[in-house]
Amino acid sequence: MKVKTSKQTGISPTTYHSLLKDISQIYEVALSDGNENWNKAALYSNWKIGERIVKIEQGNNERAAYGDRILKELSRDLNRKFGKGFSERNLRYMRKFYQLYEAKEIHPELMWAHYILLILIQDAKVRAALEKKAISEGLSPGEFKKFVDKVAAGQSGKAGDEREEKPIKDRLKRPLMGLYTYRISRNLSPDLANGLPNVDLGFSVVVESTLGDIGKLRV
Repeated sequence: MKVKTSKQTGISPTTYHSLLKDISQIYEVALSDGNENWNKAALYSNWKIGERIVKIEQGNNERAAYGDRILKELSRDLNRKFGKGFSERNLRYMRKFYQLYEAKEIHPELMWAHYILLILIQDAKVRAALEKKAISEGLSPGEFKKFVDKVAAGQSGKAGDEREEKPIKDRLKRPLMGLYTYRISRNLSPDLANGLPNVDLGFSVVVESTLGDIGKLRV
């Protein structure tokens, strides 16, 4: 017998309502336990919610197609029930939180705002180093964000320098079985045919000046 699925979520109504009930209970327990230490209760609550979402998605063969739909419905129903705190984005953060951390690795010294910044960092070593710094120096979420932004800007600049060192022919390669559009920004000499960089695009190049004049050249 084929189980009916919801068009909104892609999973059966029974599974969805079970998920919604579990998440509601996790959050309600956190509210109860939070009288002593709300920050710690909130962190573990978010981790457990992420765990439930991931397990439901892993049990669904179409999780890639329906994952976002599940979060959309959860966001609507949870916000309706609890008022706020369950945006689709925040639910994605909770899911990622569970995927990146084990429960024993959670540090109650940090707040959820710290972890949102940390889970956006792809490099595990950089993430661990930043986490350690935030704990050892007792950085507030605002201070930590400024430092993370500074580190990210430095890495972006370094990556940009590395890209500039590569010849243009290595940075603009024609894809196999595909068609990409490239925009090359540079000052052109009056002799446009000789002024263009030697890039093999395999089709006509449209040259548009800042004044809006357009001309076609063959390369």
